[in-house]
Amino acid sequence: MTEQLSYSKMMGQDQAWASGRGSDDVVGLHWEFARRFAEGIGKLVGNTLGDRRKKIIRLLARMPEATGLAGI
Repeated sequence: MTEQLSYSKMMGQDQAWASGRGSDDVVGLHWEFARRFAEGIGKLVGNTLGDRRKKIIRLLARMPEATGLAGI
């Protein structure tokens, strides 16, 4: 006799229900993680660009001092 699979087992949702969460909650957690991960990457990229600008400004401010010490 063949066993008929329920829709939830065919779709792999039995684990989500067994853990007390619905499939929408599990997908929601995935999207929440993806959103926070993307925000974190954006902050990292933004910080490096800002840090580079700050370093360049500091180096440009010190160039006259360095050339004066070198006697150029």
